Amino acid sequence: MPNRISLTQLGVERLRPQAREIVFWDVNCPGFGVRVSPKGRKTFLVQYRVRTNGNLKERQETLGTLAFLTVAQARERARQSKAAASAGIDPVAQKRAAETAAKAEKQAHELTLAKLVERYLREHAEVNTKASSVAATRGLLMRWVKVLGDRPAHSITKADIVAFLDDQPSRIAANHLLQAVHHVFWWAKRWELVETNPAVDVPKPQPKVKSRDRYLDDNEIKQLWPACDQVGWPSGYIFQLLLLTGQRESECGGMCWSELVL
Repeated sequence: MPNRISLTQLGVERLRPQAREIVFWDVNCPGFGVRVSPKGRKTFLVQYRVRTNGNLKERQETLGTLAFLTVAQARERARQSKAAASAGIDPVAQKRAAETAAKAEKQAHELTLAKLVERYLREHAEVNTKASSVAATRGLLMRWVKVLGDRPAHSITKADIVAFLDDQPSRIAANHLLQAVHHVFWWAKRWELVETNPAVDVPKPQPKVKSRDRYLDDNEIKQLWPACDQVGWPSGYIFQLLLLTGQRESECGGMCWSELVL
């Protein structure tokens, strides 16, 4: 190797940057060196061979910079990596795996339920669902966020969901809440934001909802219409719109002016 010198603490500190990047190799520890950038950054590295799947492969491992390591510390790390490589362990592969795992763990903790819900609404619901339905879904999910929003999304369990649903005063409303959070985690798992959907095996709080075939007769309609006029904006007019269109309450309540053709 060219530029072979005895790497000492004082000697490395005195190395001056050149017009191009240059590596100085240690004569006392083969494969150990320091790379000096044109801006003066000094980075320790080590080269070695490791047997992978029966083949010898060249590896160059970055050990750290002079700002955080002394020459002695860097040399010791180089010797440890070379010893591991001789034993058939790939230090570079190990480091990459550890960094990937640490990154995944950090992302998992940063992705709270509140952030997951916002991503689901922005990236899925608002793209694939009409505005009135998005408003209704947001209302349901915000009830989850209010209670569990600060928790990492991956930490939400079946027990958390069951406990939350048990606190709901209406079993039918709990059904809607379960469906909403089930779909959020289904979407999140599909995009590999979480590993599991904790709502999969949660039974419906109200297993069978009776069909509602009750309707108003002519006399009841005559009484309802002026009563809605007395109630006024907005609830009274919403009920009149429900009567005229037969739409769901959430759809009419969340309707935008742009959805009306006057």
